[in-house]
Amino acid sequence: MDERFLGLVRNNDVVGVSVVLLEGIVCSDACPNLGTLRDEFGRSVLELAVDRGSHEVAEVLLDHSVPMGDALLYAVDREDIRAVKMLFKTALRNDIDRSDDVDTKLGSSAFPSYMTPVMLAAQKNNYPILKILLDAGFPKPEPDDYHWTASIGNGRAWLDAYRAVCSPSYILLTSTDPFRTAFRTAKVLRDVCWKRENYRPQLEELADQCETFAVELLGEVRTTKEIETILGHLCNPEDSPSGKAVCTLQMAVDLEMKQFVTHPLSVDHVDIMTYRELIGFHRYFTGWEKWSSAHALCVTTAIGLAYPLLCLAHLIAPKSKLHVFSSQSTVADDWARKANENSFQPVAVADVLFSIFTIVVFMRAIQEWPAIAETAGKIIYALHHVVEVLVLANLLIAIISNSYTRAEEVKRTDWGFEVVKNSLHYLQVDVTLPPPFTLIMSTLLSTRLSHHCQRNKIAATKRL
Repeated sequence: MDERFLGLVRNNDVVGVSVVLLEGIVCSDACPNLGTLRDEFGRSVLELAVDRGSHEVAEVLLDHSVPMGDALLYAVDREDIRAVKMLFKTALRNDIDRSDDVDTKLGSSAFPSYMTPVMLAAQKNNYPILKILLDAGFPKPEPDDYHWTASIGNGRAWLDAYRAVCSPSYILLTSTDPFRTAFRTAKVLRDVCWKRENYRPQLEELADQCETFAVELLGEVRTTKEIETILGHLCNPEDSPSGKAVCTLQMAVDLEMKQFVTHPLSVDHVDIMTYRELIGFHRYFTGWEKWSSAHALCVTTAIGLAYPLLCLAHLIAPKSKLHVFSSQSTVADDWARKANENSFQPVAVADVLFSIFTIVVFMRAIQEWPAIAETAGKIIYALHHVVEVLVLANLLIAIISNSYTRAEEVKRTDWGFEVVKNSLHYLQVDVTLPPPFTLIMSTLLSTRLSHHCQRNKIAATKRL
């Protein structure tokens, strides 16, 4: 009887399933126990119907109050919107019965006990299903709820929870500031890599996924107003590494989101701010983008050569237009080639040196024949230098070549990141003078300090 009923469910035989259920109402022995009935894969009848796409049979089973089990998870896994809409109300009532213990065997064998519909939908990055579940009030995954040091099950739950919260659809539906959320999540994942080295590839992939999502979202901007609103939006001080309210672009720089910072729209935004400062100084720079390369190079060179004079002008007349102009960065930004640390372990060289040591010890035993010992010593000494030079030189070349290759692959990204970082620094920093002019107190500050001291001296004299 059990196999016959399971066959009716597999074949989406609505009439046959309805007849068996009606017979069970009249005679309980005529209907299998639907609460315990499982197929060879451990699926209940409702789970089987959903997993097979038998919507009509699933509706009949729901009408007869068949246990829900993990039917909604099967629907989400199949990305079956119709089944999700049919099941989510019943599943939401039964969701409180799921256990918080990640090591229990609650539910079918297809999903771990900690898996929730929202977590699974987020991992699938299915926006429509995820929106239905979140609007219905299903619980959101919280990676901090799982302590990966407690057990293997908690470690898996922690990683699956992060797979969910890194979903672009989940970030869009749950965050009021998707850029900030993507940045912070990526930063957390990269910071924890050293603690979970065995999961480093997965964690770095999730971090890159968050940053890529932010880059793609930025690419959807169409107007200048939108880009200024997004990149100029101030975040909360607690979200910033510096503890100050900074704009989105500055936060990306602080968190080293290089893909986002070097996006053409981000670079254009910084360039426009710089050009506005130049145009505000003098209208001569209004047509900068139309200048020829030779003209721009001559002007840039002239400004660079005159920079010490501009700094002195800033000291003498801090409120003049020269002050605004001297605060601009006119020196080319450095290109920082950053290569990862190479964990070099010269085992081969150690073996060679140990072999040489062994030979030397052996030679001490044949000192009775000085001529042979002298000849062997010269040969070994020569071989030692040859091996040392060849092996170590080639190892050094290989290390440098590998580092150069890595730097060559990311040179444009690193260069663009440093340009934007330095440009933002010169646009926002309070101290506008480069060394050694920062050691000289400005005229205005000196005057104010002198007046303050004179007033204190006069007041002290009057008191006496």
